[in-house]
Amino acid sequence: MISPEDPRKSVVKRVVGMQGDSVTYLVDPGKSDSSSRTVVVPQDHVWVQGDNIFASNDSRQFGAVPYGLITGKIFCRVWPPESFGAIDDATKQS
Repeated sequence: MISPEDPRKSVVKRVVGMQGDSVTYLVDPGKSDSSSRTVVVPQDHVWVQGDNIFASNDSRQFGAVPYGLITGKIFCRVWPPESFGAIDDATKQS
């Protein structure tokens, strides 16, 4: 997706909430007594989070991301090597 903070950059983040979903996250995950906050994702937006909860700039900092900034979908993991392979699509029905 296009970075909401710098439109010259592309970033990869995990979508954890779609429009209308409630998402609860830790405000400061580095603190053991960190409080949590719940947001409802606005229409035509997604909530994204990076895999490194302690050092990722994501929706916890810049808020929900408009659909228009999404430019692609990741379908394969290459790092770490022992996790190489296709990423499961939980939305597919068997």
